[in-house]
Amino acid sequence: MPRLLRTEDLAIVEPWFDDPETQRWLGDREWPRRLLRLARQPGRFALLYALTDHPVGLLDVELYEGGKAAVAVLVSPEHRGQGVATSILRSVFDLPQTRGVEEVVGEVEVGNSAGERCVRAAGFTVLDAPTDEGFLRFALRR
Repeated sequence: MPRLLRTEDLAIVEPWFDDPETQRWLGDREWPRRLLRLARQPGRFALLYALTDHPVGLLDVELYEGGKAAVAVLVSPEHRGQGVATSILRSVFDLPQTRGVEEVVGEVEVGNSAGERCVRAAGFTVLDAPTDEGFLRFALRR
């Protein structure tokens, strides 16, 4: 079961950002600290996912009016390619915090083929052409 990301989790999560692929798509070790600060705002939360008490992924959710939410997911480098991110994304509507959410959107940078495969495997569909910033937008509807 996921739980809210806490300050003490940063020591576990920050090393994931030493990985070149993580840095390429998300940034540096400051990303989880920014996420923790953002998650203190109303309508925003970050969850840490674990397998047998070993943290393997993060989910960032921002709730919007009108039954919509945006998500971002990160999986530890040693657990990538095992379906972890897909499972996390598939579970988003099962979270108590997303009760009332009818549509979840996310973006994948053009060229991030693993990210695109992941969101498609989770049931997301592409919304439109790439944005001017170079992202594909995807949505999953309840």
